[in-house]
Amino acid sequence: MNKRPGVVSSIALLLLINGILTLINGYRFDANITVMLLGAAALLLSAGMWMLWPWALIGTIILQLIAISYALYDWFTCGPIDFLAMLLGVIIQVYLLGSETCQTFFNKRPIKIANSA
Repeated sequence: MNKRPGVVSSIALLLLINGILTLINGYRFDANITVMLLGAAALLLSAGMWMLWPWALIGTIILQLIAISYALYDWFTCGPIDFLAMLLGVIIQVYLLGSETCQTFFNKRPIKIANSA
């Protein structure tokens, strides 16, 4: 089993916190079912990221794309602008798509290219 990078652990914890807060706020403010499903998905993906399951990496990338899209939609429709959500989403995407993270989840080694010099 691969050693979990600190970045992956941090993202798993952020997803856990996000999922819990989304479910609590969704329940408190009687949100629609979509919000509740996104909170539950964040909890499930958090567990998957912690266990280094490959589907969790793909699901987290999709969930972050949804979060960024929603924040941009709010921005362009003059809703409450959540710059923190956009910034965090972009930062998480950069780390998720990094070579160390992909190697950890998919057990693949990078392709070595010989120096041409």
